[in-house]
Amino acid sequence: GIEESASGLSEDGRWLVALRNADATIRPVLYDVDTGTAKEFDLPAGLAVGSDFVLDDTSLLVSYMSPTRRNELLLYNIKSGKKTVLIAAEYGAIDPDLFVEPQYISYPSVDGLTISAILYTPRDIAVEEKLPAVVVVHGGPTGQFFRSFDPFSQFLADNGFVVLEPNIRGSTGYGVEFRDMNRYDWGGKDLEDVAAGAEYLKGLPFVDPERLAVFGGSYGGYMTLMQVVKKPELWKAAVSWVGISDLIRLYEKSMEHFKYYLRWHMGDPKENEDLWRERSAITYAENTRAKLLLVHGENDPRCPIEQSRLFRDKLVELGYVEGEDFEYVELSGEGHGSSDIAQKLRTYKLLVDFLKRRL
Repeated sequence: GIEESASGLSEDGRWLVALRNADATIRPVLYDVDTGTAKEFDLPAGLAVGSDFVLDDTSLLVSYMSPTRRNELLLYNIKSGKKTVLIAAEYGAIDPDLFVEPQYISYPSVDGLTISAILYTPRDIAVEEKLPAVVVVHGGPTGQFFRSFDPFSQFLADNGFVVLEPNIRGSTGYGVEFRDMNRYDWGGKDLEDVAAGAEYLKGLPFVDPERLAVFGGSYGGYMTLMQVVKKPELWKAAVSWVGISDLIRLYEKSMEHFKYYLRWHMGDPKENEDLWRERSAITYAENTRAKLLLVHGENDPRCPIEQSRLFRDKLVELGYVEGEDFEYVELSGEGHGSSDIAQKLRTYKLLVDFLKRRL
């Protein structure tokens, strides 16, 4: 499917610029309001995060990034199509030629639904080399992976990991019907979409099928824990970052607007209590086989740190040994994810170190 949203209207009302979301790419599209005709701009697969009219409506200002280029500010002349880079990306001591260009692929899920995904592979894979692989699950669940600059996946690829970023059912960018497919079904068919991604990776000649990991934050952390307890045979390692382990407890501790969001997705927790418990990883914690890392910010208002503490405590109660069977890290000064550069570097290094040791 294709999704579009308006971004700007020229002062004379003749031109409308919209952002078109298609195939994990967002590009600006210029519409002639009178005729309805559309003009697309020559841009590589990437992500436009904003666009508007400037210079008496003669030009468009576009903020754009691609998988191998960080965000840049571009100026497009509407008539000539000429592109000028106003603010170029900076990379410091990093050689941007080292970034890998991912592939946009698709694979069938368990029920035949086509799942689109972004695949990162390390540079210069040796003949017959078998690499560890990581399936990354986005948050939301109404998030989306784009063919944009993704420093974490580039970091993983640079460290020798194959990375798959699937836009599973529930993601935005593929139409309303696709987005709503996991309503009342968290941990159901969306879980199968992620598992099918693992099976796709196992079929690649350069992936070691015995060294697969799943990683995600927020809803992605929820899905990571559900994979660990529902598909224990698939995964050697897993990382839940600010994840969710107990949906009912999350609802009880949530702010009112987030309670509404949870009800919209999974129904009323009292009327659907059995479903909420069935789709909570803590219910099946005894199935955990993968080496698991739980990471959580101490000041997370959206997915409180209690969610990771509850799962840790349940594992200990079941006889799992912290430091051996699983690892647990609380990040001081962090909330629902890492914000500044220092925090991101700390978290990235923590996650990659764990994956290297456990895979």
